[in-house]
Amino acid sequence: MCTKKLYFIALIPFLSAGLPLDQINDFSLVFETVKDHYVDHIDEKILMNYAISGMINQLDPHSDYMDPSALQSLESSTNGKFGGLGVELSIKNNLIEIMTVVENTPAWDAHLQSHDIILAIDGIFTQGMSLKEAGSRIRGEPGSMVTLTILKENASLPVEMKIERMVIKIPSVQSNLIDNQWGYIKISVFGQNTAQEFLNKIEALIGQNSKGIILDLRNNPGGLLKASTVMANCFLDEKKIQTKTIVFARGRNDEILINELASGKDLTNGLPIVVLVNQGSASASEIVAGALQDHQRAIIMGEPTFGKGSVQTVIPINGKALKLTSSRYFTPSGRSIQARGITPDIIVSSNWEQVADDNKLNLKEQNLNKHLNTPSPQKNQKEEPFATITNDFQLNQAIQTLKALTIIVK
Repeated sequence: MCTKKLYFIALIPFLSAGLPLDQINDFSLVFETVKDHYVDHIDEKILMNYAISGMINQLDPHSDYMDPSALQSLESSTNGKFGGLGVELSIKNNLIEIMTVVENTPAWDAHLQSHDIILAIDGIFTQGMSLKEAGSRIRGEPGSMVTLTILKENASLPVEMKIERMVIKIPSVQSNLIDNQWGYIKISVFGQNTAQEFLNKIEALIGQNSKGIILDLRNNPGGLLKASTVMANCFLDEKKIQTKTIVFARGRNDEILINELASGKDLTNGLPIVVLVNQGSASASEIVAGALQDHQRAIIMGEPTFGKGSVQTVIPINGKALKLTSSRYFTPSGRSIQARGITPDIIVSSNWEQVADDNKLNLKEQNLNKHLNTPSPQKNQKEEPFATITNDFQLNQAIQTLKALTIIVK
């Protein structure tokens, strides 16, 4: 009973925060019962970490209690270099689903695709597995092997794939000039160097006398907020837009915690812009698309985006870290991105033919377990434009749209 009293005493300060005494007592009893009677011995510190992780994991899919290795993995992903296979994961129906596959990685070479379900990792079934655990099992030393049991979309039987891990380097910004007149920039992730790389690329394309810009954000899972706001700011002229807002975030009690504003001039001097998005475009990608759409600065084309409109704040705690959802993103006109995403101005299928299939897996934020609800619409909230184009390829359609916009401008 002495140990129990010590734990109880340690939790007493939380009573001032409004925690009921009976639940504090229940926690102490459960902790002691597990520690004393569970079939295997578990160290008390590990058991307490389990308790904390369980609390955080019940909040939403994006909050997390991270040990030092998990924190290092998070930092590596924003640096654009890490070990693994080259996949972005999410959860679908309590299983691990591939959201995005990075080009020229082991996953790409193994022909893994979006919507593939990972049933098992090295023989360990993924049902009920957290994203953190799935990610840690997939990542490993470069040159080592991992075995994935994959259920391909529309397949009746799973297949087993043995894939070699390697150091993944994600080139965050790639560009080229299409047909010697259309600037094309693909952003794979918003990392620490993305903003400067993007500025270099856009200046080079303008120097090549581009007549229009295609900004490709397809399968971009997001990343750093600052990189996305720098990018949106490059296309906005603060003197020509009604509000300077690029994105804002509301926390508890509607308190505005983030308010990123446009400043300066449009670096492209008003060149027509088409932004390509799909359901793999999330978070920071949606911020850029939403800002340019609300300010009527670009045509958004492709498929509705993922809908990850929540903000996570990383809080260091005794060598570990708490990644806690602290607010929700809103576009300049006050539209919430959360569990809704950005609806393109022009819907274009990712395939040459749009195939209606009620059984197709379409992963969105709203499908994730415990996702945050979409808040009530703000006053004067802008309705999203909607049009449908089928039987066309997204990039080719973007080029055709730029051509049309160029004619209209003339």
